[in-house]
Amino acid sequence: MFLNQLSIRLRLGLAFGVLVLLSIASGVLSLRELGRTQDRLEDVVTHNNVIIEHMNDLSSGLQVVTRAIASILLTEEKAEQEAQMGVIAAARESYAKSMKAIDALPATAAGMAIRARVAEGFSQARAANKKVLDLAQAGQIAEARAALR
Repeated sequence: MFLNQLSIRLRLGLAFGVLVLLSIASGVLSLRELGRTQDRLEDVVTHNNVIIEHMNDLSSGLQVVTRAIASILLTEEKAEQEAQMGVIAAARESYAKSMKAIDALPATAAGMAIRARVAEGFSQARAANKKVLDLAQAGQIAEARAALR
């Protein structure tokens, strides 16, 4: 019954002091959590957005290659086919740079697994595209169209 022996004025002062200390502690914890949130946001901006930008470049490159292959299969003019082969080479160079930039960024084990799956997908797509392009360049357009399916 220590508190019963204190005057009302002192008890109110102690209660107010405890409330002030709790408010200060709450403010410190809030600022600390705000700092952590800022760090996570900074990681999203500096890391995730960069990866998304490169992945969009990869996707755009694949779309360019797809359209160029379709153009090769739709035209019989050798000059146009050669022009489209140049477009394919440029797109492949562009997305190779994007893949290299992505690989240079730090990643977790899960991120590395995703990168490996993307690289495997690119490898398979390139092999399939090469088969179609080889058939088209050999003049076997019908077979190239069948292989594309």
